[in-house]
Amino acid sequence: MSFMKELKTPVGVATALLVIVLLIGLVLDGFWYSDSVCTVCGSRRSSRYFLHFPKHTVKPTRLSEFLHRQGVIGEHKHKWLPVHGRSIWVSWSGYSQLRFAVRDVTAVSFLNNVLRYRGREECRKYAMCFLNPRTSDKVRQWIVGPVCAGSRDEFEKELRVYESGWRWAFKVVGAVNEEDSGVPEESKPIAAER
Repeated sequence: MSFMKELKTPVGVATALLVIVLLIGLVLDGFWYSDSVCTVCGSRRSSRYFLHFPKHTVKPTRLSEFLHRQGVIGEHKHKWLPVHGRSIWVSWSGYSQLRFAVRDVTAVSFLNNVLRYRGREECRKYAMCFLNPRTSDKVRQWIVGPVCAGSRDEFEKELRVYESGWRWAFKVVGAVNEEDSGVPEESKPIAAER
């Protein structure tokens, strides 16, 4: 039986279609990808797709390493938000500013000063502003002065310059569910006994 006669049978057509799909998949392997950021800790997840099957790689960022190392964020379930890539969902998301926030050395320096001068809970509040897509881009503009501050007084003075903006950001971030926020158990408020 010749190749053309076999191709005309249903099994032949199905086999040819399968070969075509696999060849296209091999050519486009890695063409579809996305990068996501965890909105709790700032870790980065890269996803590559082959025939719609994803391969995920999770890597720490400067921000996530700082938050974990200092105990600002404890164990948590990642909440991934697509921020970059070649897919329709990522193109429409508009969350690319988070990609820059988690790599920003200035943001980590700022949070280090907040941790040093105001404590872990305040640091967590400010970190959540960097990881919220609605506030991230704006708050990154407000941190240059407080990063350069050498003393607590200088830090507080520089921070007051944008105090109303930070209050707005805290109000937006205040909608974050406290049960799932990644706050270590020992730093969560304890309900008063009656």
